[in-house]
Amino acid sequence: MAYTKFTKKSVTKELGTNQLVTQRKLFSSTPDTVQFYELEPAVVLDVIRDEKHPIFSDKELCPKVKSDEWPNGYNNEGDIDYSWIGRIKARGIFSQNKSPMVELSWILPLETGIKEYPLVNENVVIVKYINNIYYTRRINSRNFLNNSADFISQQRYGARKK
Repeated sequence: MAYTKFTKKSVTKELGTNQLVTQRKLFSSTPDTVQFYELEPAVVLDVIRDEKHPIFSDKELCPKVKSDEWPNGYNNEGDIDYSWIGRIKARGIFSQNKSPMVELSWILPLETGIKEYPLVNENVVIVKYINNIYYTRRINSRNFLNNSADFISQQRYGARKK
């Protein structure tokens, strides 16, 4: 998801607004900056790999087909929505820092032909387009062929249990 980072360069700039300023001091002071990031790293917390995932067995949480999301006659209203396979639940490191897991939403894969799902505790890149949050492939943080799981990220950016 996109996030903005505001960096305040000078605290004395606000304190001295009513004082006379020399031209040299005016041009040598560093301005405040705003940095906009469209892509954000996220820590994977849960992955739906198949229909054996607990979300499909829970009657209240089980994703159902909605007629407004599918073409007419394609699926029956109320059937199990298997398009949820491949979704992940992940915490954005900057925008969702310390957010509880129940407040996080399910994230769609950006590529439709994805065959390699991320593992729990791996880092992926998330982005928000057209009111949906998508994830791309995992970040190669450890240069391992099989996984890039980082067990410190969740502890560092996750919500603390009391």
